[in-house]
Amino acid sequence: MNNTTYNENSIEKERENGLVFANLTDLVPGPIVFGISVFIVIVLLRERRMRDVSNIMIANAAMGDALSAVVLMMSEYVSTVNHTAEHIQGICSSFAYFLYFQYIYSSWSAAWLAFERYDLIANNVSRRLTVKKSLILILSTLVVSALFSAMPTMGWDPIRPIKTAYGYSCRTFRPADKVADKFYLPLLYLINYLVPLGIVIVSFSCVIRIVIRHVRSKKRRRAMRNNEEGGFSPLDVIRTRAFIIIVSLIVTNVVLTLPTIIITLGAKFDVPQLCKFWIGEKYSIGFASNLELYNKLFNSLLYLLWIKNYIFCSSCPKTPKIACSS
Repeated sequence: MNNTTYNENSIEKERENGLVFANLTDLVPGPIVFGISVFIVIVLLRERRMRDVSNIMIANAAMGDALSAVVLMMSEYVSTVNHTAEHIQGICSSFAYFLYFQYIYSSWSAAWLAFERYDLIANNVSRRLTVKKSLILILSTLVVSALFSAMPTMGWDPIRPIKTAYGYSCRTFRPADKVADKFYLPLLYLINYLVPLGIVIVSFSCVIRIVIRHVRSKKRRRAMRNNEEGGFSPLDVIRTRAFIIIVSLIVTNVVLTLPTIIITLGAKFDVPQLCKFWIGEKYSIGFASNLELYNKLFNSLLYLLWIKNYIFCSSCPKTPKIACSS
């Protein structure tokens, strides 16, 4: 017990002067994710002919991950480094805004990726999701993200500073001060996690139905020559690397953000079984944050796979080279 207390006091003493080494190692993925994501956006959008629906949606997701990388890196700074009283409230409020913004934006970006794949398979010849409609979806995502993120800064369940032995730091999630404050996070997750998740589930359910119907139809018409020689095949689409990349992006975003939801709701409603696990509340929240950050790192590697054919595909110089894989 004495050793534990000594170690905790030693860590707190180090934090008086800034981030400890363990915190710094958590920051490593951030610059990598940001650099790769910006590179992806430049590659996909630098030429007009490259700006099709699929590339716009991937670039949108990459921009969201670039923002997430910066914000999640800053979480170490605002929650670990001790600040002066006159600056801490502004730091906490600004961090809260961008923390919620990046989460909401990434969640909806994953939903639009799923819908885009459904639209590609269901309406390959005359797609409903045009470039203009894609931009409208992205704009609506920006508006929703901005509105929900502004609520804590206007007083609904704000992130407040806490007093430490050496100054002040932001406590990201804590039990609500008022009854009304308990409803912000549940509402945020309902609209910006469950609804996008519903879009993902419905989109892929429709894709599965289309593929099953196509397989059954193909079996019935196997003897027909025109069925063997070309034409659009949903089965071929779901086997492409592009489809697998997008499914991986969506699944990891949905699954790896779930611990954050569970832990933050546990902290908000003061349920130790949900927010502390075996490592304590502070470290559980840090673990969930790092899980999201490394998820963004995994996403950035998938983005590189997406543009691989654009860089190396020499057989399609007059068309967007990424189309070779999509």
